[in-house]
Amino acid sequence: MAAVLKQRVAAPANAIATLHRGSYGRVELLRCDGAVASPPRSEIAARLHFTLPLVGAFVWHADGADVFADPTAMLCTQAGEPFRISHPYGGDQSLVFTPSSRALAHISGLVERTGFSTRRRVLHACSRAQLLAHTLCCDPFASRDVLAADECLLQFFEHVVSADAVHFTRDDSLVGKVLEYVHDTEPSQLTLTNIAAAMRVRAAHLTHTFAQRTGRPLYRYVMSLKLARALHRIATRNEDLTHVALDLGFSSHSHLSAVFKARYGLSPSQLRQRCGRTGRSRSQPATATSDETLGCVQLRWRPLCEARGGALPATT
Repeated sequence: MAAVLKQRVAAPANAIATLHRGSYGRVELLRCDGAVASPPRSEIAARLHFTLPLVGAFVWHADGADVFADPTAMLCTQAGEPFRISHPYGGDQSLVFTPSSRALAHISGLVERTGFSTRRRVLHACSRAQLLAHTLCCDPFASRDVLAADECLLQFFEHVVSADAVHFTRDDSLVGKVLEYVHDTEPSQLTLTNIAAAMRVRAAHLTHTFAQRTGRPLYRYVMSLKLARALHRIATRNEDLTHVALDLGFSSHSHLSAVFKARYGLSPSQLRQRCGRTGRSRSQPATATSDETLGCVQLRWRPLCEARGGALPATT
């Protein structure tokens, strides 16, 4: 069985589809197989946008920094900023949120109060922001109602601007090795003893260094990663919840349900009901999300530019 986040994303690869376009911006689903140009080509962002990986991970290279993005964090890219993307763990499937001028005007006061700046590259993907992201994709009501979608999108940007910055780079050799191990290891094997042994350091040194360099404890990062993965699978697939729990390294269905509800404020069953999922199928393959629809949104894929993502066109 492949590691949780080291997997090829479903076809079509290297494509992008618009999920929502409204007064406050747009939401796009991007898929990349990780096999694009090596070394990666440079891109220039046409507008400020935020990227939230759903599956997989990537590294954002700019200003001499190697910034890591996975489902626990959101990447902020400023307008006019040159950057490159690479995939050390295979491809990714990500949501790209581009605020319109109206949305930027709305959150401008919040930007000033929170000190949002170009230095905040990676933002903590708080539970509310993750839920809003999946609501925009998978909730039938939000998918069909423009007003509901605009409201969700505006709330999402408010949470993004208020989010804590995460010091999450691969520049530190130990942190880079830990990230590689976590993304290439079965979830059930992600114990402190196993990770420390793989890094050949004492457990105390590992936890202290990881927390100091990334701004969050190792155990919290691993749990956030498991829960983010669970959120996506529950919202987009009809899988048996016990199978999901055990596959992601939880001891039981009840264990997953308890920590899931503590983080997201609703149980896996409640989320599944909200997204119109039945949970009847246990044997559905890993590529269960349709290439044609996501929730109730009909996906119309278009190819990416030569570079991953290319230049995002302006939003009104």
